Amino acid sequence: MNTKTTIFKRCYYIVPALLMLQAGYGHTTGVSAVATSLNRAVQQTVKGKVLDENGIPLPGATVMEKGTANAIVTDVDGNFEITVADGATLQISYMGYLTQEVAALGSSLSISLVPDAANLEELMIVGYGRQSKKDVTGAVTQLGEAQFKQGINISVDNLLQGKVAGVRVTPTSGEPGAGINVNIRGVGSIRSGSTPLFVVDGVPLANDDVSPTGANVGFGASSAKNPLNFLNTSDIESITVLKDASAAAIYGARGSNGVVIVTTKKGAKGDANFTVDSYVGFSDVMNKLDVLSAAKYRESITDPAFDHGGNTDWQDVIYRTAVTQNHSFAFSKSTNTGNYYVSLAQMDQEGIVRQSGFKRTSGRINAAESFLDNRLKLKVNLTASESKDQGVPTSDDGGSDGQLIIHTLMANPTRPVFDENGEYTNFNMNAHYNPAYLLSIYEDQTRTLRVLGNLEASLNLFKGFDYKLNLGVDRSIAERNTTIYPNLTDRSPRGRYVQGNMESKN
Repeated sequence: MNTKTTIFKRCYYIVPALLMLQAGYGHTTGVSAVATSLNRAVQQTVKGKVLDENGIPLPGATVMEKGTANAIVTDVDGNFEITVADGATLQISYMGYLTQEVAALGSSLSISLVPDAANLEELMIVGYGRQSKKDVTGAVTQLGEAQFKQGINISVDNLLQGKVAGVRVTPTSGEPGAGINVNIRGVGSIRSGSTPLFVVDGVPLANDDVSPTGANVGFGASSAKNPLNFLNTSDIESITVLKDASAAAIYGARGSNGVVIVTTKKGAKGDANFTVDSYVGFSDVMNKLDVLSAAKYRESITDPAFDHGGNTDWQDVIYRTAVTQNHSFAFSKSTNTGNYYVSLAQMDQEGIVRQSGFKRTSGRINAAESFLDNRLKLKVNLTASESKDQGVPTSDDGGSDGQLIIHTLMANPTRPVFDENGEYTNFNMNAHYNPAYLLSIYEDQTRTLRVLGNLEASLNLFKGFDYKLNLGVDRSIAERNTTIYPNLTDRSPRGRYVQGNMESKN
């Protein structure tokens, strides 16, 4: 490109000389002919063929002129033809092969690409264990820690959001700890659900709720909490998504909607490591809904009886800047015969709606040791957690008057939050309630204890023959207390309390 620029600069000095020899249309043609001739002198057409390491043509390989957007793709026989600047460099790339650079010299090139051994030998977690990437034939996607979704992530399914093609992750609501719907390649069944099978360190998890649904105490019922909230995301090393039938075949019918394999961290070779993973995040409502302010409301009404003298932005009353804190401490070590990983973590997430939140305390122990000259191998993975969810008056079937947000948007902006006595104002008309008052009379607390562990023993009886035993346990106990205190609304005015309990063991 520099050569072309220099030539056109020289053309600038040629123009006056041509003007002295000719005039009019003949002059214009002469300058054009000189510029065209000089431009062609710095362009060349290069033909060639791209081959693999065995001399087999590679169709679809990309051939690009380095430093430009000039690129073409090889045909079914691996051939290409490209016009580039004189002295240019070609970059040839193909998936699974190292990118190669060659000088654009000569009219015909033969380029042999070298396989990217590091990429092909990468180990992937599949249903049958670990396989090299080059040996995997099913539709498998693996995410390492560097590829996880950044930001505030409560559960493992949050880490997948927007990271794997064909996987859709949608929350059931915006409150902390809410359930998550995960679909792999769309809905696989109408009646039996479409949730994939989650496997953590070799232990399949049941796709059942581990906490009770919210009872109807006047605002409708609400869904159960996310059953995957018990895992500390800082402990996760990789996530593998098995999308098709061949990849998930080992899990049978349970894997019909796909399989998500979660592998937690273990001790790495080298010196013992002590890791601190801590962050603080802030959340706000991105855009408040545009409703009438008190001033505009007064301009719009014709009956002064609807003006109560206040000036309240009800969205500011119930929303807040939510703070999330996560602190994780981990110790890992590897020896000649085994490895160890121990972690302790605490997470505290506030919801953007006041009084909503999620807290979790979790611990993990991963240990592996070999005995009898590595003939006997024992492995233990154990995690325990306590999670606490705090809900607000929102429901799945409460209708428009059973939703805190709806009351917030419908509230009269001229009504104050408190009256002259410091008590909450009550405007129980047409099922409209003071949103702040609703928060004060409602409580929804869920506490879940969950333990997940497995013991794996492998004994080498003779060369090429191992006996393997794997025992796993998944047990949870949950209690949900939903309360509406005696109040001045027509929603359970005498108050109501409902306790839900659930225990599961697999």
